[in-house]
Amino acid sequence: MSEITKLNSAPMDSIQAKPLSERKNKVTDEKLREVSEMYEKHFIRQMMKEMRATVHEGGLVQQNNGEKLFQDQLDDQYAGEWGKAGGIGLADMIHKQLLDRYGEQFGLKEPIQKPSGPLKFDAKSTISTVRSGEPTPLKANAELKPENEITNLKIQPDATTQKTAALHNPWAGVLLDKKYLEMDQMQYRIKHDNGLESLITTRGSGLAADSMGAKLSAGDEVKAGQQLGWLDATSPLFWTIKPNKVGVSE
Repeated sequence: MSEITKLNSAPMDSIQAKPLSERKNKVTDEKLREVSEMYEKHFIRQMMKEMRATVHEGGLVQQNNGEKLFQDQLDDQYAGEWGKAGGIGLADMIHKQLLDRYGEQFGLKEPIQKPSGPLKFDAKSTISTVRSGEPTPLKANAELKPENEITNLKIQPDATTQKTAALHNPWAGVLLDKKYLEMDQMQYRIKHDNGLESLITTRGSGLAADSMGAKLSAGDEVKAGQQLGWLDATSPLFWTIKPNKVGVSE
């Protein structure tokens, strides 16, 4: 039985019912790393096999079964050493995907908390996910839990009772950038402590002051729920949530 099969066949209810500290003992991050490296080694071995198949045998004496077995073992050794030297990056990719998919279930990472912003929703607010350019309505007051991939949201505040609405930071983190765009639009980019990054675009009046009365600027730490500024309640707010990647260009 493969390691992935073991992960899938594990009794999830019994694992999730236990405290986080006990769940960690069932499946560890080292085990996920081991599975990832195993798949990378298999891929490298198959790649070498396909490459070797393009080289035609020559000479008078054909390779016998013993030599073929030795060659397979040698290729396996090469694949293992290649992986120890850093591999080709496939193990890191698989490990991240496994951690994203199974991390919360096995207690390897804390679940994403419900955001404290960017708006306080009420019964008249409308929320839509944007997929292929067509919005899909969601229930107001729904818990916004971002996916592992990029999530695009369009939020329309209730403008029947107010002209402006307070814009709040969804999760704790650092304000990376703020931009003034055309037609009185503001754009905020925030790197959150939970590994996510927010890009918020709306019509607004700029950045709010912090608790000490100073204007927020790029590089400042912002708390969950902290007010970033004000926005025009008659215009929609666009919120893009994505996993934070090191080295993303400005």
